[in-house]
Amino acid sequence: MDIGEKLYPHIFDQLRQSRYTKHISDKSLEKLLIYSDFRCYMKNRVIIHQGEINHHLFVLVSGAITVKVDGNFIYTLRRNGDIFGEMSLITGNPSSAHVETNEDSDVIAISAEVLKQVSPEDETLIEDSQVEIRLILHEWFSRILSEKLFLTSEKAKLYEGLSQRMKKDLDNAKKVQEEVFYSNLQNIPGFQLHLKSEFASELGGDLFGIFHVKKQLYGILLGDVTGHGTASALLALSTWNVFHDEALHVEHPLKTITAVNASSLKYMPDNYFITAFYGVYDSSSHQLRYVNAGHHPGILIRNETITTIPVAKGLPLGVFPSEMCNYHEFSLQLQSGDRLVLCTDGVFEYMQSKNVNGYNKLISILEEHQHLPSETLKDFLYEYGKKLLSDKQYEDDFTLMIFDVA
Repeated sequence: MDIGEKLYPHIFDQLRQSRYTKHISDKSLEKLLIYSDFRCYMKNRVIIHQGEINHHLFVLVSGAITVKVDGNFIYTLRRNGDIFGEMSLITGNPSSAHVETNEDSDVIAISAEVLKQVSPEDETLIEDSQVEIRLILHEWFSRILSEKLFLTSEKAKLYEGLSQRMKKDLDNAKKVQEEVFYSNLQNIPGFQLHLKSEFASELGGDLFGIFHVKKQLYGILLGDVTGHGTASALLALSTWNVFHDEALHVEHPLKTITAVNASSLKYMPDNYFITAFYGVYDSSSHQLRYVNAGHHPGILIRNETITTIPVAKGLPLGVFPSEMCNYHEFSLQLQSGDRLVLCTDGVFEYMQSKNVNGYNKLISILEEHQHLPSETLKDFLYEYGKKLLSDKQYEDDFTLMIFDVA
């Protein structure tokens, strides 16, 4: 509705108090009201539809306006004199936001026709008052954009500070994670480890360890938490600690992994689980007893022959009670000159294609390059992936353990 005599003083006073119009003269403000409509909207009324062309600049007089983008809440306008719809008028593009009332609201609507661009020869046909209104609105827009740029700059500084602090925290967390895993790798007499582990992000979901169980017995752990990142890293550390505690003095890996699974059920979130290989190696007899919890088989290189070691289809950790997981303990008698290869799926999953199984591709690469010393072989496999990915970052954590039997 047009602004009548009764509403005019009230609306004029409201706009006079606005931070955007307080610099405009009374005379100019009066002219602005001439080209304005007064509108009353009920609660939950849509004023601007996202993706549609908006033809008005709106000034909030009373009530509250909610702004959403793609259905997500952005902010609420409540102050008298707040404006909305200005960006789509300035750019001429469809509105980037959805605007609706969240209570009964009164607004002033200024038509886009006031801002319509005309050629210089037609400029004389426009009333002086309309030209003045256009200048007023342009000044108004300038103040609005200046404020928004300032706020954006301040937010950018805030986010930059938060980003730096978060990066520092992640760097510290990564150091802690690496310190826990690497510093607790016990040396096994006659069973040399060659390890390559790189996380896909700052923190990783792979876990590995070598624990001194008792006398000549050593626990060997390799695990992979679903996903990677902060949540997976926390689960990896928690599970590593449980393995470390449960493995002490326990000769049979089946007993250890059963206990770890029972503990993991208490803290494992929904949609997370851990695949794991856990074995106990006897350094005096070269016997390896092991259990597989949903992990792919280890690979044995012996006398230029490559085979996968037997495993049962045990379920990953943290999914079901142990009596439902079908865990079985196997025994492998290793010999001098043997090499045992353990890895997480990040080592071969990038090799996967429609016609090629990534794990089988890894075996074929090992067959072709088994002549390389283990220390060279682990680096070769990592660099092979980097080249295949065109030197891009691995999308999953890469952990490879190669053991040489003296």
